[in-house]
Amino acid sequence: QQEQIRDGTGKAVELISASTGVKVKNLSVYAYGDSDKLIDEYFKNTLVVQDRDHTRKRLSRATAFIGERGDIYINCASDGWLVNSPIIGGPVVEGRYNTIFHEYFHLTQKELGFFKAEFPMWLNEGSCQYVAAKGLADSGLYDFAKIRSGNMIGSKSVKEQLRMMETVGGFAGAGEEHADEYPLGFLAVEYLVAGRPDSGIPDLVKFCQEVGNGTPWQEAFSQVFGQTPKDFYDSFEKYRQNGFVA
Repeated sequence: QQEQIRDGTGKAVELISASTGVKVKNLSVYAYGDSDKLIDEYFKNTLVVQDRDHTRKRLSRATAFIGERGDIYINCASDGWLVNSPIIGGPVVEGRYNTIFHEYFHLTQKELGFFKAEFPMWLNEGSCQYVAAKGLADSGLYDFAKIRSGNMIGSKSVKEQLRMMETVGGFAGAGEEHADEYPLGFLAVEYLVAGRPDSGIPDLVKFCQEVGNGTPWQEAFSQVFGQTPKDFYDSFEKYRQNGFVA
């Protein structure tokens, strides 16, 4: 597992930094087979934690998460790490690489100042899933078409419209209890950037930069993607009803 984490981190830095033009500073990865020890490490590296009991309960359910100093935390005792990927539905090892790629793009977003302002959760998490999938495919670890197929299956339990998944509560409450909202976010981002140069990743970066620079996310969305959020939501729901076929 240590070899997989080191290799996955190295590939994430190489592939995602190259595609985004952003390199995360002071990167550290912490991995424990005990969630309490992992969260203790997170607390040691975090300046302000408002409610430790609530934070511990929330993070203990996560496969991985990021910290405030350019750090990634991996719960090696979680089902998402030991059994299979709860996101791509793929094999264990490929799912682990997906987890690392996903979290590294979150750090990229953080580097761009994205988390300082309001943003839609489906686009936040969907972007990480999409970039991770591209990284898996580009590194030859897992076929993009298989990832897309897994996301289509995983999204079926989500009955809510995408527009209801902007907030943390709306996103977390969508679908069932096994991270079904992430696949829908992936499919939405894939649709959003379809046909754009370099798989649309530079535009996802530009959106994060604009939000990080203080542009309201709705305005940044229209500037970067050439349509209002409302128009995109309407178009996406028709695409979704058509079985995710344009």
